[in-house]
Amino acid sequence: YNVQGSAAIVWDDYWYKDMSGKAPTQVPKTVTHGQTLVIDCTEAALRSAINTLNNAGGIIRFKHNNTNQTILLNQSIEFIGNNKIFLVDGEGFVTIDGQNKNGLFVANDYVKLIFQNLTLTHGRGVTGSCLNLENRVGLIAINVTFIDNHNTGTADINGGGAVKMNKQSSACFANCKSVSYT
Repeated sequence: YNVQGSAAIVWDDYWYKDMSGKAPTQVPKTVTHGQTLVIDCTEAALRSAINTLNNAGGIIRFKHNNTNQTILLNQSIEFIGNNKIFLVDGEGFVTIDGQNKNGLFVANDYVKLIFQNLTLTHGRGVTGSCLNLENRVGLIAINVTFIDNHNTGTADINGGGAVKMNKQSSACFANCKSVSYT
């Protein structure tokens, strides 16, 4: 299993590999980094949690009561935090939906992201319809389903049907699916 670039920094700082060299299927719940917030499944709660954790890093989990929940975003949300780690875990019950109006998330300046057990859908934007990773961002996505995310810009300049990586950003995807993207 080979992880390089900014994603390797996330791997080394936060994750582990077993002796077989295979990637784990999720970050263990016992592993913590920074503050852990358990939030309602609303845009306001998600935006507030990310703003609270910006510049410090931490973990976001959701109050889903073991039922499927959808968070509708009216605007992209930005992660900020030089060399900080953010883990967003939907535990298989959370969908984040850009409503075909905007991208979902933007990260910049050495942010380290882990998204796991989520569905990210209906992102639409000129620069990265779902995840826009700028300036050495490391992403690890585990058990993430990307559905119907579309780049509206020129692909060779802006790119990113589901994920746009720019300026030495990198990503590692484990057990992810991507359906209907441009």
